[in-house]
Amino acid sequence: MHNFFFHSERFRSPWKRAVLGNVYRHSMHGTASVAWLQGPFATRADWVQAGTLMQRLWLEMTRHGVYLHPFGSVVTNPSAHRQFLDKIGHRPTDAPPWLLVRLGYSTEPPRSLRLDLNDIFLA
Repeated sequence: MHNFFFHSERFRSPWKRAVLGNVYRHSMHGTASVAWLQGPFATRADWVQAGTLMQRLWLEMTRHGVYLHPFGSVVTNPSAHRQFLDKIGHRPTDAPPWLLVRLGYSTEPPRSLRLDLNDIFLA
């Protein structure tokens, strides 16, 4: 992954792109559906409501064995974001999409390496 992101010139040949495309498509086995969340996202209150929605959705999906895999760069990369908005027919008057994910049934994703609760809170 490091080489892909920091030495992308090594992956420009057509055969390497085809191989990487196959690897990427295989990684989506069981989670090929794409969904996005959109709504107000301009104020702190909007962010809290969006976070609450996402948290409830994520917990409910997990309870049913459905996993989501975020596509963060589609929201944060201006070029990718514009292409996404064009693809879904987003109008300037529509609420902004603030999360894009692929989702579905799959094996449990790798556990995230998170800090213990005691390491997060400062006493």
